Amino acid sequence: MRMHAWSYRLALPRLRVARLLRRRGRVILGVDPGLTGALAALFDDGGLAWVMDMPVVDKNVNAVTLAQELRDRGISIAVVERVASMPGQGVSSVFKFGKGYGQVLGVLAALEIPLVEPTPSQWKSAMNLSKDKELSRALAIKTWPSMAKFFERKKDADRAEAALMALWHLQKTQNLPPHVDTPKRVPPPKPGQGRTLHRRS
Repeated sequence: MRMHAWSYRLALPRLRVARLLRRRGRVILGVDPGLTGALAALFDDGGLAWVMDMPVVDKNVNAVTLAQELRDRGISIAVVERVASMPGQGVSSVFKFGKGYGQVLGVLAALEIPLVEPTPSQWKSAMNLSKDKELSRALAIKTWPSMAKFFERKKDADRAEAALMALWHLQKTQNLPPHVDTPKRVPPPKPGQGRTLHRRS
């Protein structure tokens, strides 16, 4: 059984998140679905709690690992991008994406996490973004400059979009300022902190 080439637990380990939750309230989860997708969680003040790539095994979403990672994280709501099939996509690729999307929704349902499903145009237009994922990556770096290293590669655009989806929900429901960075409150992990899952190189 081969694990997908990569992804790490970025930002805060579970125990520290639990401690911060007692002081800072709920956690909002953003999910960019798909085998190369990602997940990101924000505290309700916009601080980045953690981000990870979608756990994948044998070219399928690893639902067991996903459930383990999301359980007891204090997640109050998940914002999952509702993506439709694109013209020209093959039946096989559409089926695989739909299967993975369903697994993500199934895990969230099993964990009793409420769900919001905005379309890409719905949340991106509200944040002045487009189909160009590089714009999303640039905005994530601007929004969380102290965490910029987690969005520095082109392939990190899915992490950026997951985080920005959660931020879109916060801005929509809580009038959060458009750009919020919390370098003092949510520092990067020290060497050895956090947990490695499977690294996408």
